Amino acid sequence: LLAKKTLGLLESRPGYSLSRDLPLSRLSEAHLEALADSRRREGASAQTVVHELKVIRAACRMATRRGAVSVSVQQWPMPRLTPKTRYLSHEEWQRVYDFLDPARPVQGRPGTAPYVLDEKSQNGRLDVRDLLVVLTYLGGRWGEICALTWDRLDFAGGTARLWASKVSRERVVPIPRMALEALRMRAERLGAVPGAPVFPGRSGGLRTATARALAHALDEAGLNTPATVVSHGRATVHSLRHTYASWLLQGGADISEVKEALGHASLAMTLRYAHLARGRTVERLRAVLDDAR
Repeated sequence: LLAKKTLGLLESRPGYSLSRDLPLSRLSEAHLEALADSRRREGASAQTVVHELKVIRAACRMATRRGAVSVSVQQWPMPRLTPKTRYLSHEEWQRVYDFLDPARPVQGRPGTAPYVLDEKSQNGRLDVRDLLVVLTYLGGRWGEICALTWDRLDFAGGTARLWASKVSRERVVPIPRMALEALRMRAERLGAVPGAPVFPGRSGGLRTATARALAHALDEAGLNTPATVVSHGRATVHSLRHTYASWLLQGGADISEVKEALGHASLAMTLRYAHLARGRTVERLRAVLDDAR
């Protein structure tokens, strides 16, 4: 898919692309800069942009090694990209939650009255709203929440055990009241069978599909207008994990506590959120010094 988009072969994803008639030997730094600039305007993350450029450079190196062409990629510096860690405000999050209300009427064709979804469609919307709540209030990665099974939830103790395959270890996180209520209602609706996934796929097994419906809700709730994406970055499903970290820090949690809650392997990974706690830290240090007089 990435290669097709780069060459402009995806009609469903229009955007800047390299010409299929452009020989590798004529590919220059200017082409890479134009591609990176276009992707930034589209709202792609810095990681996505760099990955696309690295694929192009790798193709050039392979062609050079095989003697097909001679492309000097060593002089191509990778564009400096400043990634934006997008997190949602409480007001933004509420807009997405309200958009996913199963009872919210849908506007049909122009000139027709809004209508209420049928039961199957309402259940589908409720499923996506449950994902929104659990992803945000447990702070899990998409894969961790998809792999969550009922036996990993302790309703009495209010905790969940998340398995992070990325770092090959398990962590225990608290289940806040809103997520606990959503999970209990979900257990009653679906039946909490030990070992069964909390968010099953269509076949009943682990969910492997993308989070397209949730990403669509973020867009439809107005979180990704062009101006907002330029200023703050694109709101994605992973932004809910950033939101979890930001709400914890803004609410008074310590940076080391947030590190454990997120399951980061090192504190350096968590320090990207440190600026969110600076105002509170300044006030706390001032109070300590005032009391020392």
